Amino acid sequence: MLKQTAAGKSFFDDFVARNFIPPDHKLVKIKEFLNLDFLEPLVKDAYNNENNLGRTPIDPKVLFMSCLLESLEKLSDVEVARKIFEIPGYRYFVGLSLEDKAPDDTTISFFRLNRMGEEKFKAAFQRIIKQLQEAGLIDGQIQSQDATDVRADIALINVFQLINKGRLNLLKAIQKVNQKKYDKLLAKSNVEIQRNPANKQKHFEELITAAGLVYDAVRRGAGSVQGNARSNLDWN
Repeated sequence: MLKQTAAGKSFFDDFVARNFIPPDHKLVKIKEFLNLDFLEPLVKDAYNNENNLGRTPIDPKVLFMSCLLESLEKLSDVEVARKIFEIPGYRYFVGLSLEDKAPDDTTISFFRLNRMGEEKFKAAFQRIIKQLQEAGLIDGQIQSQDATDVRADIALINVFQLINKGRLNLLKAIQKVNQKKYDKLLAKSNVEIQRNPANKQKHFEELITAAGLVYDAVRRGAGSVQGNARSNLDWN
């Protein structure tokens, strides 16, 4: 069963809309222009077998608008999920009140690739983009992300996450032995994972370098103690 966006808004939602969301903002104009009534029939079958005792799925219009916002603002799934959670204007654009739960990046990706499917999503997205272009609300540079690219990015981010997880696990081991050295090494090796880095090779090298710093410190420390686990390791 598909979840419908609540028709009513709270006083707080109205206050935020009046005072913090400019009516002439491009996203407001796009939201007011679009009609997504065509969307529900495209995804209805994907929700027919939902367990009514489980979680109520997020309105597909919210998820589609999240994908559109991602492309308009040149964001990743992770970034758009975070910004929808943090920014009232983005919540308004995708159709959420301040009290609604924002979708996470996994839900957005699953909707695009599984709920709608590659072909349906691409066709619907291009239909919307054409309407916005003809209305003069966007230029001709907006494109949907190809599903092949999506899967490649997911595989790549998994590699990034694996490297980062190893770095963090080693840091936790260091922290148990010496908090001061942990703080110092954390500052030297801190790299934030990017979902879609502009230069993937450079980002990969940065992650490898950061993980290597931690690994080398652990290896040096392990060699210096000669098997004495209680010794104070040399992390320098």
